Amino acid sequence: MGTDAGNPLTLHGASVFHEMEAMAEAGMTPMEVLVASTRTAARAMGRTDIGTLEPGKLADLVVLDADPLASVSNLRRVRLVARGGEIWTREELEYPSR
Repeated sequence: MGTDAGNPLTLHGASVFHEMEAMAEAGMTPMEVLVASTRTAARAMGRTDIGTLEPGKLADLVVLDADPLASVSNLRRVRLVARGGEIWTREELEYPSR
């Protein structure tokens, strides 16, 4: 999973959701979409320190308001993001203080 974000009409963030939904529309299960977008993507980059949630690995976490295994579109329902040891709400990420 990866996008060409930054090109015209390919926006950062939104393009990731579109791509994962397209993967599901092509016949992948929600679990297959999640694995392809995390573990498989890390392996494709030759990274063993990311991609799965295990002791000793680097990890950023996304907390959702709905089950992504019920529908890939639920990946859009971001509630919190844990990144670099800090927790951010969706609102803080969308509208950072100036």
